[in-house]
Amino acid sequence: MRTACLPRLAPLAALASLALSAAPLLADHHEGEGEATKAPDLRGSYTIVGGEKFGEEIPAENLKDNRVVITADTFAVVDKDSKNLYASTYQLMPAKDLKLKNAEGVWFADLVSKLPKAGSTAPALIRVRMKKVKEGSDKEPEIAAVSIIYSLSEYRPTKFKTGPKDLMFRLKKETKPAEVEADAAGEAPADAADDE
Repeated sequence: MRTACLPRLAPLAALASLALSAAPLLADHHEGEGEATKAPDLRGSYTIVGGEKFGEEIPAENLKDNRVVITADTFAVVDKDSKNLYASTYQLMPAKDLKLKNAEGVWFADLVSKLPKAGSTAPALIRVRMKKVKEGSDKEPEIAAVSIIYSLSEYRPTKFKTGPKDLMFRLKKETKPAEVEADAAGEAPADAADDE
């Protein structure tokens, strides 16, 4: 029955509403720093390694066959057959005046759903964790993981712990941006039209 699977997909649908837009173009000056901090380039494919819904852990079996794909302008949760379960757009914004013990790599975002139901907005926090780069290396740091917490209310979460109307997902990056862009060019989606 179609409605029976909706509660199971709802957390994934809400996660997917973390979609994108011009994230790599956004920049902000942080207090005490002389140069602009550039928003991270989130493009890539991510494994969902964990999640919480309304203060409780989401069972791993509900997440295991799904992944998140972020391109330059789309964020989507796809199933094992690469069918879009949810898609959205978003805009990253500097997380100013946020009272976290560790606010490094944290951004505000407003998620606007596109699929399955267009137009709903969810305020969010996004934490980006970078891979360590060896001292003296000229390599650019790469994203290792992303945590996303968003609210089904109009209030933005203030910490990475779910409350009665919040959902959170932990993502591990699997591919680099160029690989995702190549995949996206080759095939269109079938249904397209610990922190505190």
